[in-house]
This record gives sequence, structure tokens and C-alpha cells, in this order.
Amino acid sequence: MTHHSQKNYTTINLHKRGFAHLFLAVVIVLIGLGGLLYFSWQKGLVKTAPEETSLTPTSNPTKDWKLYSRQEISFQYPPTWKEKPIQLTGSGSYLEIENESGIFTFIFTNRGNYNNGTEKPYSSLQEYTNMPYPGVERIIDGQEAMQYLPRAGSENVNSVYFFSKDQKQIYTIELTTNVKTEEQIEKGQKLFDQIISTFKFLDTNDVEKDTISQFLGRWDNLQKNIPFKPVLGGAGWFVDYFQFMGNNTFLVSFEDGHVLHAAIHKKQDDQFTLMESFENIPFKSTEWNSLEEKYGDQKYTVTTYGKGGDKNSSEWIKISDNIFVE
Repeated sequence: MTHHSQKNYTTINLHKRGFAHLFLAVVIVLIGLGGLLYFSWQKGLVKTAPEETSLTPTSNPTKDWKLYSRQEISFQYPPTWKEKPIQLTGSGSYLEIENESGIFTFIFTNRGNYNNGTEKPYSSLQEYTNMPYPGVERIIDGQEAMQYLPRAGSENVNSVYFFSKDQKQIYTIELTTNVKTEEQIEKGQKLFDQIISTFKFLDTNDVEKDTISQFLGRWDNLQKNIPFKPVLGGAGWFVDYFQFMGNNTFLVSFEDGHVLHAAIHKKQDDQFTLMESFENIPFKSTEWNSLEEKYGDQKYTVTTYGKGGDKNSSEWIKISDNIFVE
């Protein structure tokens, strides 16, 4: 009896020692793993948190885009795209902008809101488009718009229609992807959404004053293109007046304190181009009318800005007199 109990005790003791050995082995392994993880963390092999850059918000993808602006609207487009000359179409016009590889073609169209059939303005976008299927409602700078493309069979075309704020104009924005791969079509749709997100309705005075500010900031270099020089030597030309005759086209008068001159400049692709210069102004009324017909826009309201008699003022104000006509 005693021998049997001793045998059981010995067996239990062996089990305890086996468990102790196993427990010790587990502890050693855990310590080893802990040390390895600590070493890896110290060396940067194991990251305990995501990279900080992954938490940084995505930057504005359109911040470096070019700006197109006219009397009442503006929008941005990719910096490598090129504007083509504006084409007049009856009561409106259209502007085509193409990317350098020809993969994407962008067209902005405006036309007068007038229905020749009813001899009244269109009352809705549905009446104007006369589409047999419903469009997708969009909002462009607070104005309701209707997008009818893309759809099945025309996945590569994106277009949206909307009225001007005063309902007098109808605008169309369209982007076509000319390379019809799935990747390029998706890229075109993304570019289309980004472009219309930059669209703004503008106050005419703000646009023109912004153009004046940009022009004056570059005047030191721009005046070097004037073919005649100041009578008073190297003093340079002093700008007196601006007169906007068309979309981004304006007359500017300048002097050196002796003779008053003028030049017509056009802004395109954020650059100013000298179109024509004049050694003596004011013009005869017939001469000015010819200039307006040549460089102006019939749908553009001519506006003139001066400094109200204070040449030292930095504020340009709208004036009613046409100082360019004698």
C-alpha cells in the first residue's frame, strides 16, 4: 500500500517538473520574441503606427491650373492644355481647349436664351435640350444644372447644361475623351468633375479690376514691347486709363508727362499680348468705332477705368466718360 502511494507521488512530482520545464521554455521564448520585436522597432523594421504622410489631407489638385475668365464667368483647366481662338456662333460663342496629346477635348459654349420657335426665352433646361431621357441634376456655383452624358454608348463624352444667373445665357460644358480605353475614360470623367468644380459666376467689375492689377504688376516688362520710347528718357510710361472692349481685350493709355499714347492688349492663357499701339490719342469717333469693331465684342459692355484725377491713388474706379474719344 505504501509502495503504491509513493509511486503515485513520484508520478505527480514528475508531472509538476515537466510542467515547470515547459512553462520555463515558454517564458524564454516570449522573452526572446519580445527582445526581437524591440530590436526591430528600434531599427525601424517594424512600424507601430501608419506613416504620418498617410494622415495628411490630399492637396488641391487644381491649385496650379490655368484660369480662364471673361466678363461674367471663370473656370480653371490643366496647366498644359491650350486654348484655341474663340469662335462666334450666332447669338453666342464657343471656346475649345485641348490637352497636349489630343486625348481630351474640352468645349465651353454660351448662347443667348431665346427659342426661335416660340420667340420667347427657354423656361427650362429640359425644354432647351429636348432630351428623351432624364438627366442627372448637378449644382454649379449654386446654379442648378443638368448632366445628360455620359450614358451607355457615349461613355467617353461628359456634358452639362445650365443657365446664367440672370437666365439670359445658356452654358454648356463638355469634355470628350478621344482615346476610348477604360482608363482614359475614367480619367476624363474625373477631369470633367474637377473643371466644373472650379466654375464661378463673377462680378464684372471684380474681373476687370483683377486684370488691371495683373497687367500693372507686369507693366515694367510689357512696356518694353511698345515700339516708341518716352520723350523724357528712361523714366518709363505712366498708365492713366483702361478701357475694356471685349473679353479680356482692353485699351490702355499711358504717358511720360509729355504725350498721351495708347495700346490694345489681349489677355490669353494668363499672358498679355500687345495687339496694336498708337502714338497719339484721343481718337476720332470713327477711328474708335473701327477699333471696337476690330477688337471688341458686341455682347460686351464697354467699361472705362481711371483714378478719379488722383494719379497717386491705387484704386481704379469706373468712369462714364470715354476719354479715348475726342
